[in-house]
Amino acid sequence: MTPSIQVIEPKKLIGISQSMNLVNNKTAMLWQTFMPKRHQVTNAISSHFISMQIYSNEHFVAFNPHNEFTKWACLEVTDFDSIPQ
Repeated sequence: MTPSIQVIEPKKLIGISQSMNLVNNKTAMLWQTFMPKRHQVTNAISSHFISMQIYSNEHFVAFNPHNEFTKWACLEVTDFDSIPQ
C-alpha cells in the first residue's frame, strides 16, 4: 500500500467530540454516545460515518502517547440549519 495525501472539497459535519489521548483512549465511549443520537441528524447526506481527529502542534514535534487530541464522531450534512442538542 502506498500512502497518499488527497485534497477533498470542504464538508459540513455534525457530531460529538471528546478529548482523549492514546493512553486514555475513549473512542468506544464516543461512538457509543453518538450512535443512539445519529437519527437526530435529519439532514445527513448519507449513512456513512466520519471519525475525525484534531491534533495540536505538539503531536508533530515528538511522539508522546499522553498528548491530548480531540476526536469527533460525525455525519456529513447538507447545511447547519438543523443542529440537534
